[in-house]
Amino acid sequence: MIERSSVTRRTATRALIAGAGAIATSAIPVIATQPARAATAGSFALRGGYVMTFDPRIGDIADGDVRVENGKITAVGKDSAGPDVELIDVRGMIVMPGLVDTHTHMWNSIWRTSPTAYIDNQVKLGPHYRPEDSFNAVRLCGLEMLNGGITTVHAWEHNCRTPAHVDAELKALRELGMRALYSYGYTHDMPNDKVSNLEDMLRARQQWQDDLITIGFASRVDGTDGSPASPWPFATPEVRKTEWAFARREGLPITHHVSGPKAQPEPYVALAGPDMLLVHGYHFPLEVWKQLAGAGVRSSLSPYSAAASYRTPVPFKELAECGIQTSLSFDNMNRTGNADMFRLLTLAWTIEQLRTGTPPTFRRMLELATIEGARALRLGDVSGSLTPGKSADLIAIRLNELNDTPMTSPDRLVMWSAQPANVDTVVVAGKIVKRGGELKVADARQVALDASNSMKYLLQRAGPA
Repeated sequence: MIERSSVTRRTATRALIAGAGAIATSAIPVIATQPARAATAGSFALRGGYVMTFDPRIGDIADGDVRVENGKITAVGKDSAGPDVELIDVRGMIVMPGLVDTHTHMWNSIWRTSPTAYIDNQVKLGPHYRPEDSFNAVRLCGLEMLNGGITTVHAWEHNCRTPAHVDAELKALRELGMRALYSYGYTHDMPNDKVSNLEDMLRARQQWQDDLITIGFASRVDGTDGSPASPWPFATPEVRKTEWAFARREGLPITHHVSGPKAQPEPYVALAGPDMLLVHGYHFPLEVWKQLAGAGVRSSLSPYSAAASYRTPVPFKELAECGIQTSLSFDNMNRTGNADMFRLLTLAWTIEQLRTGTPPTFRRMLELATIEGARALRLGDVSGSLTPGKSADLIAIRLNELNDTPMTSPDRLVMWSAQPANVDTVVVAGKIVKRGGELKVADARQVALDASNSMKYLLQRAGPA
């Protein structure tokens, strides 16, 4: 099945390059979940783009259509738009699934340009956050992500000072219309022997969880890497047992954050299970990753942090060999500077090229940022590919820009040449949040101004360095 997809992709690419505008119908099936019906509100079709489905049954389609009805993809293929929906002309564009980030601390995006060390900013600024500052930070990060084609984010929030702060962050995500896993965490100044606000996690889930937002649990790092001198708050074994038992009893998705290259793997292996998303841990030996893979653990890899903060580049080759479920994330904007997933992909591929000489294929890197990201967040049946029946989370990238034309390899173009400015259209659950290069869900200038005002306030409250 995958081999057929590869052949289909090559065929479609040659057809587009040759300007033929068509390929054999037998090579590109039109897959639909139901017959066409009268147009309803929110029904439309993207018409005539180069469609990268990331579904091995369908492959890539030159001059393809993607039909959307009631927030779902209902048909993908040639001439599948139908006569009864609004047609959005995407000729000269690549259409693909929305990008997925599997772990970013959105609350601290407002100090992305600060020269102060990340941990120092967290200690100094975090306690002074008002709920409106949490709102402004998450909204800034989320809107930038949408602008660059990221439709799903894992908001890993560890400045949950009060329920009002949590509500402010979730309000920002809902207003933007992003698909999100919100991992409810702790605060940096929380005592190691204090249990997180577990009951409010349930309150937040009851109040905020819906088709787009899922509430999860953010677990503190293990304390075996230098505690009590470790700069990161950790939970005592008793507290962790209480928190994890609660999260598992309540069915909350769990994310466990490995603190650094001195962290020992045993506590993470002991907690391993299919409900666990593990962040970092690049220094773990291969046998540990095999154990984690066998337990059903999924991983979130942050190439910027891995190379710069952890001094251990992401071992893509080794992780693939042990079969661990992998995905990609920014970690924090203070390290990356922005939420440009295309740049992250290029960095990760280049580091692996230098490290091993055999980096993943461009297609594989794009899979990590789409379908594998969705699977890592347990959303593989919902999004991550342009498959009929899945949610319409998709983007269209213009190809007529100076930086990304002419196209020969669509995989290389998206990963190597595309930029957020090339993202023309962004759709989340059938709702168009960006079209013609213009954001539709918020005023970008106002969002930036509000974030700047929050940063000014926090610096005034925190005092001089």
